[in-house]
Amino acid sequence: VEIGKNYYASPKYYEYALSTQNFNAVANNQADRETVHPDDIPLLSDFFEKVKSKQERVTTVLRLKLKDGSYKWTEILSFNYYDKTGKKTRVVGILRDVDRERIEQNEKLREALLAAQKANKAKTAFLSRMSHDMRTPLNGILGLTSLIKGSTIDNSIREDLAALEVSGKYLLNLINDTLDVSKIESGRLELHPVVCDGRELFNDVLKLANPGLQEKHLTLTTHIENIPFTIVYMDRNRFEQAMMNVLSNAIKFTAPGGAIDISMRNISVDKGVITDEIVISDTGIGISPSFLPHIFEAFAQEDNSLTSPREGTGLGMAITKQLIDLMDGSISVESEVGKGTAFTITMKFPIATEEQIAGWHKTKQQVVEGISFVGKHILLCEEQPLNVKISKHLLEEKGAIIDIAENGQVAV
Repeated sequence: VEIGKNYYASPKYYEYALSTQNFNAVANNQADRETVHPDDIPLLSDFFEKVKSKQERVTTVLRLKLKDGSYKWTEILSFNYYDKTGKKTRVVGILRDVDRERIEQNEKLREALLAAQKANKAKTAFLSRMSHDMRTPLNGILGLTSLIKGSTIDNSIREDLAALEVSGKYLLNLINDTLDVSKIESGRLELHPVVCDGRELFNDVLKLANPGLQEKHLTLTTHIENIPFTIVYMDRNRFEQAMMNVLSNAIKFTAPGGAIDISMRNISVDKGVITDEIVISDTGIGISPSFLPHIFEAFAQEDNSLTSPREGTGLGMAITKQLIDLMDGSISVESEVGKGTAFTITMKFPIATEEQIAGWHKTKQQVVEGISFVGKHILLCEEQPLNVKISKHLLEEKGAIIDIAENGQVAV
């Protein structure tokens, strides 16, 4: 646009460093970038690009420099006028001081963030309390169910108890998942490494998955390439939990008669740490491209034809990723709808020291030799009556003599 002598700029405009620029340059979107805050230069560039695209009205909010060197949040509006040939004939620019509004807005956002953090903390505390309060009686129910199953009862009652036990364990898993999420969110989830045999670790995972595989008549194949199985030092339970979450997903979303493959290969052995890659793939229904980016988000679930949309909590894969991250590993996923899914897990297995291995062998020997409870006096300190009943029964079966204290104070 050609700028003649007849133009107007309000007095407020001259507070800005922009006013020192050639007015023709400003009107043609060629102002010096030093008149804007460095972090907002991309906003200014985007603003100019939109103006060049011949939009009639363009607006943005950024920090413009004042002549005293400070910055002020300012809304910039540009109104462009064109003649019939498309030539720009006039530009009306408006700078609106929104500094106070921006400060107030940021303060409101800060207050909203603090309120959200407080609410999230309260939610996490509630979930933790609720999970503990539910898990205690449920463990008692499962324990009592197991005791009754071990007694002399009719087969029909035994079958009913078995069904009750399955449902109870499923509910317990949901509660444990909820408790794990609350621990993760509050930063209280800790690893408890132990010495374990790497080969046994892998075989135990397969044993845990076997019932689900048999129930759906799924074929499992394993491919192990150059894996240096040895004695490692890691959180065995959390590793098995993460692996079983992935395998359970594969089993759940693979139709009967399908196949699951587990491939393992060694990546490196360096500074006492074995790094392996584990790929768990299936011939299941696959994951849609729209859901794939959310697979590791808590409570995320995808509706599909194999499972009810209300089945589970949507926590399994979120917990899996957090556990693997905590163990200094990584997990990724590839999937194609109708063809299957493949999870790739990279895990680091710290090699146990000689001292740790010696202690482990000693403990294993003690377990093999067994501990006799016959005639032993045991003080059982427990406040839950159902837990007392179950523990007392199990210990007395081993020949122990039981004294009961309802709490620590009574025990002392």
